[in-house]
Amino acid sequence: MATVLPKDTESRSVGARAKAIVHYTFDADHWEYRDSTGVDVGIDCSLELTENDDWTGNILECQVKGRSTPKFNKTREYISIELKVSTINYALSRASSFVLLLVDMSDETVYYLPIQEFFIANPSYFDKTTDTQKEITLRIPTDNIVTKEDTNLQQIAKSRYIGGPGKELRRAT
Repeated sequence: MATVLPKDTESRSVGARAKAIVHYTFDADHWEYRDSTGVDVGIDCSLELTENDDWTGNILECQVKGRSTPKFNKTREYISIELKVSTINYALSRASSFVLLLVDMSDETVYYLPIQEFFIANPSYFDKTTDTQKEITLRIPTDNIVTKEDTNLQQIAKSRYIGGPGKELRRAT
């Protein structure tokens, strides 16, 4: 009789490769990558920003998704991706910036979508965060690419949010 052992899955290996790509894509000269462990509540890793060699406490909390064939729209202006409502509500409740990172596995491009900023800019999406839907389709602009010139991501890391996950969510001043 053959011994039954746990089986590896493609989703696990794609996820592991996607996180590895994220790790080496962010510039280690000013980002510290930290893998999240423990219960999976939606944060796969965090990235802390350093400025002038000082630890600033400015953090991106990240959900990482790997896709071999991302769903680009016809004009390639954005990528559609489904995300669990529970993950979105968790992201909207965070004071630190929560960023969805989508890795195109074919060319190792990392796209980003700051969840709180997306919902503030698109308030009609708040109506979709109820328990009547399991997932919401979000659109990641294809201009949002992680590069060494990541001033926009640095500004996002410095943002703080209050009032989530409902329509009262706003950036703290």
